[in-house]
Amino acid sequence: MDPDSVTTNLSATLLDLLFWQAADGMFVADRRNRVVAVNARGCELLGFAAGEIQGRPFQDFVDPEDLRAAPPRLDELRAGKTVVSE
Repeated sequence: MDPDSVTTNLSATLLDLLFWQAADGMFVADRRNRVVAVNARGCELLGFAAGEIQGRPFQDFVDPEDLRAAPPRLDELRAGKTVVSE
């Protein structure tokens, strides 16, 4: 077995576990700003099932005042940069 493939598979498994088991709400959006994945805590925080969240623009779930105070840094994300926000 190729050691690199083991490492890659292990990394993907750990990332998957971290996302789905996280105590914080986590959301993944695509380039069109649509939610493609949300973990259980994210669903709990918003009061929606995953199917009600996925496919919708993430802005649907952010208070408009918060968007004005801290607009999403979409240009940085599209450039491949890592952006951490609350």
